[in-house]
Amino acid sequence: MHQQQTMHFKNIKQPTPPFVERILSLVWKFSPRKGPVLDALLSRRLSYLKHLPERNPNECIPLFDTTCVVIQQCPLGAWSTPLVDVVVLAKCAIGFESARILELGSYLGHTAKLLAENTKPNVKITTLDEYADHGTAYRGTSLENKIDRRIGKVSLEHFNTDEKYDLIFVDANHHFNPVLNDTEVAFRLLSERGVVVWHDYQQTNHFGKSNQVPEALKVLSSYVPIISIAGTWLAMHSRHPGWETAVLLKRTIPQISDDPWNDKALRG
Repeated sequence: MHQQQTMHFKNIKQPTPPFVERILSLVWKFSPRKGPVLDALLSRRLSYLKHLPERNPNECIPLFDTTCVVIQQCPLGAWSTPLVDVVVLAKCAIGFESARILELGSYLGHTAKLLAENTKPNVKITTLDEYADHGTAYRGTSLENKIDRRIGKVSLEHFNTDEKYDLIFVDANHHFNPVLNDTEVAFRLLSERGVVVWHDYQQTNHFGKSNQVPEALKVLSSYVPIISIAGTWLAMHSRHPGWETAVLLKRTIPQISDDPWNDKALRG
C-alpha cells in the first residue's frame, strides 16, 4: 500500500503567515475598495505561495502532442474550468489511458461532458458535487449513461470500499481545509497507476479566502511530489508507471528560450 493512502492530510495545520502577508492582510482589511482587482494585485505579491516545480504538459502527460480532443461546446459560467485546462485534463485521460475517472466538484458538468466525449465508450466517469442540480451540461443527452452522478459533500461515504480511480480531478471547495480533505479522499480512492489533478493553482483571490489551493498544495508538497503544469491552472501528482512525478522531478529540465519563435511553453 502506498504511503499516501494512509496519510491523514486533514490533520495538517495551516502555517503561520509570514510578515509580508500579515502586512498585506492589513491593507486588505482596512481598504474601502475590497474586490477582485485589489485581491489579485495583493495576491500576486505572495510569490512564495505558487512555488511548485513547473513542467510543460508534454513532459508529464503521455502522447500530449499527438492526442486529439474534440470540443463541441465551450465551458459556460464563472465557476466552469477554463477551456485550456479542460483540454489538458482530457489529454491526461487519453494519454494515461484512464479507465475510471472521478471529478470532485462538478458544477454544470462541462468538464465531465468533454471527458465523456473524448474517452472510449468503456470509460466510466463519476462526478460528485454537493449541489443536487449539478451536471446540467450532459443530463438528458446520450452521454448521461456514461456518467455516474452523485450528490453530497466530498467524503468516502459516497464510495464503496473497493472503488479505485485512474484519474481524479479535484475542483470542489477551494478553502484550505476542504482542499486537504478532498485530497485525502482522492488519495484513498487512487489506483496503483492513478493520477490526481488539482484545479485553480493560481495566485489570485488569496485575501478574499475564495482560493487557497496554492497554500494547501504548498503544504501537501512536503508529503507527496506535486508539479504545476505550465500554461494552466493545473497541478498534478502521478504514480503512473514511467510517468511518476517523483521520477519526472529528477529529470533535467530543458533550458527555456527567450526567443518567442522557439518558445515551447503552453499558452494558457
